[in-house]
Amino acid sequence: MQIKDIMTKKVITLKAGDPIGSAVKALDKYGVSSLPVVGPGKKLVGIVAESDFFTKDASQLYLPTYIDFLKKAKFGEQISGDRKKQAGKLLKAKVSDIMTSGKLITVTADEDVNKAVTIFKTKKINSIPVVDDPNGSKLIGIVSLGDVIKLIK
Repeated sequence: MQIKDIMTKKVITLKAGDPIGSAVKALDKYGVSSLPVVGPGKKLVGIVAESDFFTKDASQLYLPTYIDFLKKAKFGEQISGDRKKQAGKLLKAKVSDIMTSGKLITVTADEDVNKAVTIFKTKKINSIPVVDDPNGSKLIGIVSLGDVIKLIK
């Protein structure tokens, strides 16, 4: 069986300039664990996963909650200029600030489903963008671990 037989063709996507709040809302609304980020012509430029919203340090700060806190806080003279600049920068954060980009993990529609299964197991991810060619240019779909599990039914 090929990936095109199980992939989702109508993909919910983000743009790099979208506010990260819109990414949070889309992940929640559509019940997915990641969303591809596209540029002009549906060119795949990145991916945002739920885990991208957590800081890398031990405190595991959830960025949308922190951003909401900053929006509601009354700063006044309470914080220094540098801290105020950092808070302002975080309030203006875009999808491009947290997305994974560069060499992305992708598959093509004609590849065997077993390749996706291997990727899910080895890379510990839940979805893989499907692109029109092995160089990963145009997004044409997405395959998720859930799509593969449905085959077991």
